Amino acid sequence: MVGIRLFALVFIAWMVPSPAHAWFPPSHYVISQKFLQKRERIKTLWLKSNATLFEGEVPTPTSLTEVFQWDAAAQMWQLKIFNPAGVELYVYQRKGIGPQSIVQGIDPSTPPIATYFFVEPQADRVVQALGKWGIHLKTEADLAGFKDDARRRSYDPFLLKRWKGGFDWAVGGYDRSQIWVEKDRLLPHRFLLMPKKGSISGPVSYEFEFPDGNVSDWAFPKATTVVVQQRTLFKVETVQTVFNGKLEVLPATTVWGYTEAGKDADERTHELIDSLILYLR
Repeated sequence: MVGIRLFALVFIAWMVPSPAHAWFPPSHYVISQKFLQKRERIKTLWLKSNATLFEGEVPTPTSLTEVFQWDAAAQMWQLKIFNPAGVELYVYQRKGIGPQSIVQGIDPSTPPIATYFFVEPQADRVVQALGKWGIHLKTEADLAGFKDDARRRSYDPFLLKRWKGGFDWAVGGYDRSQIWVEKDRLLPHRFLLMPKKGSISGPVSYEFEFPDGNVSDWAFPKATTVVVQQRTLFKVETVQTVFNGKLEVLPATTVWGYTEAGKDADERTHELIDSLILYLR
């Protein structure tokens, strides 16, 4: 009986994936070829979602609706934020978005990578933007000179991690920014970003949810949870997405920022709006 139990334990240990026994493809292949390259035909995106402020790990009554627009050719996105009654509280626009404007560190003047990753159709732009955060994707050509697996993995850090009952590939160093993708479907599950020293915040974790089963090549997360310094800050849940549709053109006289109604909103609403702009949009 002892022999049977020992055999069973050894068999189970052999069957469970581990970094020592897993095949490690180049990180560029996993992130770019298997996800980004499929979105080259994206020209525009119109997105409606609901955002909820959290207190600890519990959602609060403070919630908002956002309407987000992305124009890939113009490298511009626009955002309108409404209260639950449909009153416009905030209007916002970013221009000249691209990898050159995504710096290491959370900065209100730069577009957050957690949105840019899902809307930019050119894979090389996203790869450059990830590099700004210290996530340097390696190709097979980059790794050709490494005959030893251990040296190859040290140059192209690629770990197999447990994530919510499954396994993810984690691309990045042990103490640096990382992107986690689902082992089988290769969908992004998490960004773990380490802002530069002296930044306004500590580690920021973006946790993405996708529907079960087959997911469109142009997948946008059905939900994104933002965790700052291990504290859940807010969650955004997608209501509707329209790719390559006609976008609303805002009047040239539009005043960016808080509307009069937005200025009169309560403190928690301001906290949610400011956090949404700072960390996600």
